[in-house]
Amino acid sequence: MDETIPQNGAIDIPVNSSIKIYYDRLINPSSNIRQITLKEDGSNTDVGINSSVNHNELLITPYNELKNSTKYWVTIPYNAVKGNPDCTPAAKKTFSFTTIEAVISYDMDSNGTLDINDLLWIAEKIGPANNSDAEKADVDSNGTVNILDLMTAAQHIGN
Repeated sequence: MDETIPQNGAIDIPVNSSIKIYYDRLINPSSNIRQITLKEDGSNTDVGINSSVNHNELLITPYNELKNSTKYWVTIPYNAVKGNPDCTPAAKKTFSFTTIEAVISYDMDSNGTLDINDLLWIAEKIGPANNSDAEKADVDSNGTVNILDLMTAAQHIGN
């Protein structure tokens, strides 16, 4: 195995990324290709993935977007792929990466700018965050739209 994308220990990886492992020779899928795993750090639950081989590349594609600000571990077991021409099973490989932090948008009316109208939009939702608009206005995600949400958004006007 020559290279992994993302590299071991990489940070700020987009949540919609595929994982690529490059080998120094052509490879074929082998008996353990379905045993490749992608797991959140500290979890025993596998993230659903599809694994495929193309020439010297092993491609791992999650079924869904990954979670933001989360460390993931990729484990490629012994004999997941075999190299050509000698059909030598590839050794076990484990590496990790961390996804990018969630970007909080304060552009409540989705017009591409943060302005007084967005603050007014938040102000109209003051109270319990009990519907999708109120949840969006609850920028600190505490279950209630309040003055703190307004102040947080106001700090970003002009940025």
